[in-house]
Amino acid sequence: MLGLPSQEFVSISTSVGNQKSTNSELNKALQDFNAGESLHEFGDQNLAEKFQAAKLLMAHAEFALAQQLLRFVLSKAPASTATMRALAECAGALGAKEERFRLLEAIVRVDDHPENLLLFAEELISQGRDQEALKHLLVASHAVGEDGPLLFSIYKTIGNVFVRSRDFESAEENYHRAYRLNPNSPTLLVNFGTLEIQRENWEAALMRFREAIVLDRNCDKAWVGLAIAHRQFGDHTLSWANLARAVDINPDSSTAIQLALGWVVKDGKWDMVTEWLSEYMARNGEDATMSLALAQLWYLRGRVLDARLELTRTLALDPTIEGGVELEQIVSNEIDRRTHGRENDRRDANP
Repeated sequence: MLGLPSQEFVSISTSVGNQKSTNSELNKALQDFNAGESLHEFGDQNLAEKFQAAKLLMAHAEFALAQQLLRFVLSKAPASTATMRALAECAGALGAKEERFRLLEAIVRVDDHPENLLLFAEELISQGRDQEALKHLLVASHAVGEDGPLLFSIYKTIGNVFVRSRDFESAEENYHRAYRLNPNSPTLLVNFGTLEIQRENWEAALMRFREAIVLDRNCDKAWVGLAIAHRQFGDHTLSWANLARAVDINPDSSTAIQLALGWVVKDGKWDMVTEWLSEYMARNGEDATMSLALAQLWYLRGRVLDARLELTRTLALDPTIEGGVELEQIVSNEIDRRTHGRENDRRDANP
């Protein structure tokens, strides 16, 4: 989690796309799989084979095909939480948010194992239902026992919830609990840095982000954190360099692109930010929010025809997106104004 200052431009979220492998690679993987490891889950060789085949399809980003197999398996084994979890992953990859939520909710009803509670809590957090999530996380933290990695994730997530509610002392307490379990997590150090940003302890934030990068130089969120901190200290050049490093590591970093959009008007980095966002949309063409941001960017650059073209995609993806219809009207009015202006110029030139 990385909390950001208020944005000057637009808030953006993203979903990372999956790169499909070739059919030959997929066929080879399907031929090589071993269903034995799933046999204990179902007690049926046929269902175990179908489940493992679905997992291989998922590993090769064939989520729609995997979903069909998993639905069949679930119809025969309705209490299989492993199948429900796999179906929830498919639903998330396919953008079926409501189905994903229903599946994760069903899993908790069938089996309230701490790992399932954590998964459901994370889904609640993604919907802004932090207090509901916190209840599940607290139950999970008391039930998890000695499972270090799982308990680490639970404490870290509890800390994130408290940061969002600005209960910084509780956030720090839970981050330290997680740190005692795993002091070498770049993600946790980024969370510590985020906490210090919220407290406006900028030197401490810099230290935490640098520590994260020492552990993992490809931690894009740590580079984004450095960008925020360096900008706070007035070093805009270094800040943009940090942001460019984050995008180089992860071109689909919504946090980095969001930050760039927040700064582009003031700093005039039009070409660079336009390139980042255009390339993002080339890979994630169904992201309506980013599409709207690109349309805004084209409009601000005076490229109203490009803005109108991008808005066509935006509104096709989400006709009710906030600000979409309003921007379309603004762009249309500007195109009309320019068209009429050229007509008047022609009339003046040929009285």
